[in-house]
Amino acid sequence: MILEMGLILAMTIVGGLGTLTGPVIGALLLVILWEFMRDISPYAHMLLFATLVIVVMKFFRGGLFGLVSPWLKQKNLIGKAPPFTVE
Repeated sequence: MILEMGLILAMTIVGGLGTLTGPVIGALLLVILWEFMRDISPYAHMLLFATLVIVVMKFFRGGLFGLVSPWLKQKNLIGKAPPFTVE
């Protein structure tokens, strides 16, 4: 249970807090890394995840989504939704 809680926390931090897309990106990245690291050692993925969380928290405060979101906004791939009105 502790392993799953740590994994979910790592996914959220790596992907980026404050958005719905960030944790999804973090989950995809960490699951892919988990699969690649499975054959190396049973605990190699934990070392990689811990290192990745520390690096993201130190250098990329917004997570990986915060790193690419200015580029996505520039390309008009994301933005604010128009106001919702009820008639």
